[in-house]
Amino acid sequence: MQPLISIILPTYNSDATLSIALSSIVSQVFRNFEVVIIDGQSTDNTIVTIDAYSGSDLNIKWVSEPDKGIYDAMNKGISLASGSWLYFLGSDDYLHDANVFKDIAAILSNTEADFVYGDAIVSSNGQRHDGEVDLMILLTKRNVCHQAIFYRRSVFNKIGLYNLKYPVVADWDFNIRCFQNDDIKKKYITRDIVVFNNVTGVSSLHHTDPFYDMVPATYIKELNKIKQERNDIISSRSYKIGEAIYGLLKRTGIVMLLNKFRN
Repeated sequence: MQPLISIILPTYNSDATLSIALSSIVSQVFRNFEVVIIDGQSTDNTIVTIDAYSGSDLNIKWVSEPDKGIYDAMNKGISLASGSWLYFLGSDDYLHDANVFKDIAAILSNTEADFVYGDAIVSSNGQRHDGEVDLMILLTKRNVCHQAIFYRRSVFNKIGLYNLKYPVVADWDFNIRCFQNDDIKKKYITRDIVVFNNVTGVSSLHHTDPFYDMVPATYIKELNKIKQERNDIISSRSYKIGEAIYGLLKRTGIVMLLNKFRN
């Protein structure tokens, strides 16, 4: 049975890029999806563009009202979505090719996973944001692009919604919570899902989110501190003297003799 995929798409004054995102959805071979557009009461022609695509064969439902940012919009989209699987696409991103949903739907129909993710292409340089992650990678190195993730609806019932106190990277916080929960099964696939805009996207603009004062910054700082302490010890004069003495004792056979007595 084909899964219904809800594509949740937040917009705000997105007229310059929205048609590209929607065109990439229109081109999909797989058609069992709905598009849930949550607009933050745009003042440009975003609504005109939405109306134009609503007249196509896209199954679109949308609202336009003030919100508290992109993650508030995404939370609203979750409440309006009907699909068993949820996918979040930025209004300035677009799906990699016409077969993305066809290939993903085949996996979603036959998996016990709740969190299925693939790779993303960075729009500015064409590089791939890819690879399998675990909790430690999320805590110390990088996030998974939310534009490359398909979440089973039950995930949000288990761990809640996006935390609005993180206005820039609440998806990073959310993904960490997913990987902390062993009841949420994860599956990585080597498949390009999206071309995402890393130039004008919210998370690309600034690092003022309080999240950066907590995780993963704290862990990175602690790891760097440990590395520095280790380097300081290795480069110290006393360590080098001790290492030279140990090398001399080892070459003369004294270390081997001492090990025999110790055993």
